[in-house]
Amino acid sequence: LAEASESPSVLTALKGIAGDLAKAAETVSVYRERSKIYVLVNCRSLCSALQDRTVGIGGWLALLETGLSGHADLRKKVADLSRDMKQAQFKVTENEERVYCTLQREGQGKPATKAVQSAIVMDLARALGCDPSNHTELSKHVKLLKNDLARSNSVSERRILISLERIIDTLSVRSNISALDLGFDVEDDSQILPFKNFLCPLTKEVMKEPVVLESSQTYERTAIEYWFQRCLEDGRDPTCPVTGQILSSLEQKPNIGLAGAIEEWVNRNIEIQINLSVKYLREDPPMMDHVERVMSNVYKISERHPSSRYKIRNADVISLIINLLKNYSKIISSILKTKALMALLSMAKDEDSKKTMLGEGITKLAINSLAGNSEEEKENALKLLLEFARDEAYRGKIASEKGAFLLLSSVAE
Repeated sequence: LAEASESPSVLTALKGIAGDLAKAAETVSVYRERSKIYVLVNCRSLCSALQDRTVGIGGWLALLETGLSGHADLRKKVADLSRDMKQAQFKVTENEERVYCTLQREGQGKPATKAVQSAIVMDLARALGCDPSNHTELSKHVKLLKNDLARSNSVSERRILISLERIIDTLSVRSNISALDLGFDVEDDSQILPFKNFLCPLTKEVMKEPVVLESSQTYERTAIEYWFQRCLEDGRDPTCPVTGQILSSLEQKPNIGLAGAIEEWVNRNIEIQINLSVKYLREDPPMMDHVERVMSNVYKISERHPSSRYKIRNADVISLIINLLKNYSKIISSILKTKALMALLSMAKDEDSKKTMLGEGITKLAINSLAGNSEEEKENALKLLLEFARDEAYRGKIASEKGAFLLLSSVAE
């Protein structure tokens, strides 16, 4: 063995092994001091570097084997080790690979929807070993990445950092569920809050079209479709954002039971708001902030939940609005009149509501608003009259109103 240690091939091999081991240790020590996200961003280059060093050491071991003649047992062990080193594979996990692809896409500076951003955070949190809802911990990881990139000249890495900071900041802001999900303004003590399973894991909003994946997880249809599209664009297998499961099918089955429960919840909240609107419209004297909320809610319910227009009509909200405009026209601002006209214009899409408006004298009110103080009031009054003018039976009623011809002529000019 002493003779072998003086062999030029053995000395060269040992120096080569020592050199590659030192470089491998240096590479590992550099990444060990970096943030986990930094390692994910550079996971492929890290694996490639370690792979090169390992193969290099395998080559040096092969050279070492040639200098060990006369030492059969040792030579066999070195040969086996050389073979193992050359065949060793450094690979990232499937989830790490997905996160890597996603981060590289973010490095291109392309915008992502809120749903896609949520899915990105779920993937990232899984790779970091933390809870995706723990935004504080995720923010800490992003801050560590920021420190790592303080002197980075890489445009891609800078874009990844900016993107992650924006995503975490966006998701950290608590959304106003009551206003956002129902589509109308509510008072905190009047709303029935949604159950947790009503909320899409990606949008954090009440679902309108819940669908189930093969992973048994439910999402808003449009949200999960955005995520699937992003996966396909990134060249990666589609996954379930919550579980990380790779999906063999993009099939989305309607969650009929959950959709029914959500619809019931929405309807109950709409009824609460309609009852509250009736209460506010009957106040004497009316409180203008209450009236403004009523006009806003009637418009939004009518536009976003058209099937509930009959509930507004049956609760006499239309009659109450028109009577309010009649009795308090001098103290109601042009802005508030505009909102009232917008609400009535939306409700006029319902034929029975049209008849109610006509019976309460809406044409006269609309004609008077043609001489309103704001262009918005005039515009909405004209739109309402045009809506009624579509029906020949209503045209005569409009024409019979005092001053109608003069005001309409002035608008036309």
